[in-house]
Amino acid sequence: MEYAFAQVGMDMYGTAQSQYNKIKPVSEEYIKPGDFVFFSTYKPGASHVGMYVGNGQFINVNSSGGTSYSSVEEWKKLYPFLGFRRI
Repeated sequence: MEYAFAQVGMDMYGTAQSQYNKIKPVSEEYIKPGDFVFFSTYKPGASHVGMYVGNGQFINVNSSGGTSYSSVEEWKKLYPFLGFRRI
């Protein structure tokens, strides 16, 4: 996320939690591609962030699986969902 946004001049440096704190919540009914999606995976608070791409999917990057498209609904079943946020 940091790299992608740096390419367009936006500083999103930091942890998932600091990114979560920098941007504003957006209701799920108004989400659009480019919005961030946050989950709490291994500790309380925002610990995982992805970029929503539409059709219920988000770009998901992790050390074990690389980069992939993942289902927001499937992740909601696995981890606490913290919501969508927008710059």
